[in-house]
Amino acid sequence: SSSSSSSSNNDKKKKKKSGEGKKKEASSLKELPNAPINEEYEEERWGGRFDMRFKEHANVSCNTLPSVVPRFQAYLAAARHVRDWEDAEMGSPRILCWAFTRTGFEERAYALQQTWGRYCDKLLFISNAVVPRLKTMVVELEDDSHDNLWQKMQLAIQAIYARFKGRFDWYYKIDDDTFALMGNMRKLLLSPLIQGRVAEGKGVYVGRSMDSRFYMKHGGCRFNVGGSGYVFDDVAMKGLSQHIADCFVGKKSSADDMLMGCCLEEKLGILPVDTRDSAGGERFHPFDPQFCSDYTLPKDKAKAMREDWFYSYSLKPIKERMAHCAPDTVAWHHLPPHFVHQLWKLWNGCPEMLGAKERGR
Repeated sequence: SSSSSSSSNNDKKKKKKSGEGKKKEASSLKELPNAPINEEYEEERWGGRFDMRFKEHANVSCNTLPSVVPRFQAYLAAARHVRDWEDAEMGSPRILCWAFTRTGFEERAYALQQTWGRYCDKLLFISNAVVPRLKTMVVELEDDSHDNLWQKMQLAIQAIYARFKGRFDWYYKIDDDTFALMGNMRKLLLSPLIQGRVAEGKGVYVGRSMDSRFYMKHGGCRFNVGGSGYVFDDVAMKGLSQHIADCFVGKKSSADDMLMGCCLEEKLGILPVDTRDSAGGERFHPFDPQFCSDYTLPKDKAKAMREDWFYSYSLKPIKERMAHCAPDTVAWHHLPPHFVHQLWKLWNGCPEMLGAKERGR
């Protein structure tokens, strides 16, 4: 609205006058960066190349879903197998979702924001620059490439907790091509398994648990693989904000997920929770839903332990095909924007394709 825009502009002028909005050099990873959030975005405003393509995806209907495309058929099979928890309620628990993105990847971020991201209590994008119509926290680095995700993670953790401490129960780190079912996320976080860990008060770290020690031979640790994301409770997030700057100082790496697990274990004594269901099905998947239909175990397991990071890292035993994916799966990774919209539509308006009644989520 025009009144909120005017109020926001006045606030910016006040900050500028008082010096609060002045840019601060992040010369040290221990120094908290000034990471202002762009609060001004309009979800229904379209324009520009990315936005117009996004609008086409957002307007997808059941009749236009590509039911004969093999990859979509695999997504449909996964959608029929997995059900989102219908009794989930916003704010129970309170979840802040934050996604890494950067300029050039706007279409992925827009798709996330307009579909499942609505069911986060707050959705925030961590980027190297303000992205129009996205709620963006700018974290600047000289090297904002994929090969320097660890330093971006260190700055982001400090900035997010400084801004939002005490306001959320969980902090869900995702990628801009993640697809999550937030009903199932809430079901998992409210489960006795997770709540029992929370009650211990030592910090909780939830996702797809893996172990890199055998594959790496020297070093490695247990960690939650990125992509499908991982979640910290407030205790873990607070501890990380205080200690993450001291972990792998100056290191440039794209393996931010593994370094995160090593940092949590070394500095805070926090290990990942095994989130497999009672049948051994995984709830977090580093690949897209087609994996649920296609994955089979390698024939030469000894060779796979040496050469296949996914097989080597994964907790054993590993299930195949649809048994690999728990019926209450939480998240997948590597979904192109148009598939994000199509999968979202399947769960939220195409009950005849799923053989189920229409759901409100």
